[in-house]
Amino acid sequence: LPALLSDSLLGVLGVLVAGLWLNTPLLLALLPPLLLIVFRLTRTAHLAHLAELDVKTGLHNYRHFERALEDEMARSNRVGRPLAVLFADLDHFKRINDRHGHAVGDHVLLQTSNLMSSVLRKTDLVARFGGEEFVILMPEVGAVEAQACAERIRAALEQERVPPLTYPVTASFGVAELGPGESEGSL
Repeated sequence: LPALLSDSLLGVLGVLVAGLWLNTPLLLALLPPLLLIVFRLTRTAHLAHLAELDVKTGLHNYRHFERALEDEMARSNRVGRPLAVLFADLDHFKRINDRHGHAVGDHVLLQTSNLMSSVLRKTDLVARFGGEEFVILMPEVGAVEAQACAERIRAALEQERVPPLTYPVTASFGVAELGPGESEGSL
């Protein structure tokens, strides 16, 4: 929506400038305040989008996840479909940062987030919960399927080697399910 809004505003602005240029060049003096308004509108939308992203991984952050979870829980109850949430915590991540430095730790976070995203469906939402923790929202998935997905991610992590590490990154997972017709307190 922010990109669509900014493109639409720029298009309208372009038509307006062309009309002013052809008909009344003196009215072009109104252009700077109009440009300032358009800049502020598009900048605000862009900053709002950036406020929901994690800079190290490019994933959504917990703020975005929390809103998406509320929406999906309401939708799940409305349509009577299950909803699963996976929680992933990288094992011994502090040791990676201590031994290899934070730059390597950041690279491990990025590689892990990319791997998780590649294993999951397009409809699943992966977010960085904090530190070395990730949370995954899986609409229309029950606990058994979510556990199978967690195992696929775990196995993929075990096969992956993130240089300069000579050992695999491992993770521990937790699974929660909101079944059809359950209250939000059941998750």
